[in-house]
Amino acid sequence: MLCYLDLETRRPESGETVPAVVDYKVKTTPLTQYKADHDFQPAVYLAGRWLERDPAAQFCFAQLAKPGPRRREMSASLVSTTRTAGQLRGALVRIAQVARQIVACHERFGPDEPWGFADPAGWKCSERYCEAWRACPGGAGL
Repeated sequence: MLCYLDLETRRPESGETVPAVVDYKVKTTPLTQYKADHDFQPAVYLAGRWLERDPAAQFCFAQLAKPGPRRREMSASLVSTTRTAGQLRGALVRIAQVARQIVACHERFGPDEPWGFADPAGWKCSERYCEAWRACPGGAGL
């Protein structure tokens, strides 16, 4: 797994400054606090720092909200979230499970057979992001 941090900084918390990771987003619909608290990206980034013994106390979504049907002008927001040590361990378990599934599919189907498909409505199943899309029965082959 490879992650690129947009910004590593220090932010105020309980009268002191703590390490934080900030991710920049430009969205039509900004993430709410609830969505930030349940999003997998903060868990992955914070787990990586935790494994490196350089933990960050917060993950922040710095968001620019684009104009649209419900918004006339650009707006900005900062939504911070944290993860417990148990949540970080859980994220690492999920990553390990995906790695095991990749190995199992490669052993069973090899590199040339389909392994299952992304949701065709999602961005992952597109000509732009998947080099196998044109030949894939889950992509252009549908």
